[in-house]
Amino acid sequence: MARAVYADGQLGNLKVIFQTDLTKSGTQHFGSRLCLLPDGSLLVSIGDGGNPPTRLNGRLIHENAQDTSNQLGSLVRINDDGSIPEDSPLKGPQGKPLDIFSFGHRDIPGLAYDPIRKKIWATEHGALGGDELNQPQAGMN
Repeated sequence: MARAVYADGQLGNLKVIFQTDLTKSGTQHFGSRLCLLPDGSLLVSIGDGGNPPTRLNGRLIHENAQDTSNQLGSLVRINDDGSIPEDSPLKGPQGKPLDIFSFGHRDIPGLAYDPIRKKIWATEHGALGGDELNQPQAGMN
């Protein structure tokens, strides 16, 4: 993800503000939905990468959704400059905030914030046609 300034018909000051730390090949389960939250932070959906028999680094690719050491299969939450919000629900080594808001997602093709109920809604591709409507929760699987 990048941000830029649009002026006089051109983009300038392009800056990458987020890039996954684990890349995959293929075209399955890429996620890629954005949702601006009331506090100004941004949710980014990252798909789990696909279905078996697809593998990445020796394991089935969808297993990454349960691994918070990478962002595949997660909702990432960042500030508009790419920094990680201090109130991030998950912490890494030495208590450093992680950019992961929630994890265990397959692929999120729809993502929205409901200002009336103050909830996040996400549609998710389920296995064998069992698509879902979920309410992702901070720090939860």
